[in-house]
Amino acid sequence: MKKRDRVRNVKKEFNLDYTSIHKYIREIKKKPKVCSICNERKKLELACIEHQYSKDSEDYIWLCRGCHLLYDNCRKKRMIEIEC
Repeated sequence: MKKRDRVRNVKKEFNLDYTSIHKYIREIKKKPKVCSICNERKKLELACIEHQYSKDSEDYIWLCRGCHLLYDNCRKKRMIEIEC
């Protein structure tokens, strides 16, 4: 399923869009001081673990930009499995 289709499904289910979901998760999920993968102190952003874009805060982790890009690319290739 393509990203835009997943986002549409969530939008239908929760009547929310991609931005609203991320805003909601940022409000309830505490932001750590370091990246969940590299443990470096950098600017962090939310990453969706399973790429299902739900309102479940456990489906998200805080990553630096570099790790977020690496995580998304590797997940597409099913090369890594990360547990949080």
